[in-house]
Amino acid sequence: MPDMDEEMRALARQTLDKLDAMSDADFEAQQFQFTDE
Repeated sequence: MPDMDEEMRALARQTLDKLDAMSDADFEAQQFQFTDE
């Protein structure tokens, strides 16, 4: 994250904190779309 500006770093940290707080079952139940397909 050192190449990110402060706003993007805060957003990345918030996202990582949310993922870290999820249980394995919650994570597995999510559907992540990484492309527009």
